[in-house]
Amino acid sequence: MKDTIERPTDTVQINALVLRKQRDMLNAKAKAANLTVSKFLQKLIEDATVISKPDLSADIQKANAWLGRINGNINMLSRWANLYRENAFADLILYRLAAIQNEVSEVATFTTDLRTQGYGKRRKPRSPKKSKVTP
Repeated sequence: MKDTIERPTDTVQINALVLRKQRDMLNAKAKAANLTVSKFLQKLIEDATVISKPDLSADIQKANAWLGRINGNINMLSRWANLYRENAFADLILYRLAAIQNEVSEVATFTTDLRTQGYGKRRKPRSPKKSKVTP
């Protein structure tokens, strides 16, 4: 009786968009392992462990909404203070500003926690634009 090797007959082609650099890395790694790219990817699919980042988009929307409310409160207080300069109830405005300061601290803590969960990198600060006006 002849030994038969079971070969899969239900194969499909996979197309993926990657950067040229990534494709070159894939080809180099497959070549280093003495495998074809197809065999290399099959081994990766079977053996590799993927570390995923949590989906934090709902938390980010929550932080943005929170910041929007804080912005609205600050605008309302500044409008009130500018409109009723002498009769602006300075004590109440200072009280609300202290409450807003506490909210800002909470948002800062919340966003720091998001960053520690692996979401987002700090962006480099933008450099100021150079003036086109020459003296």
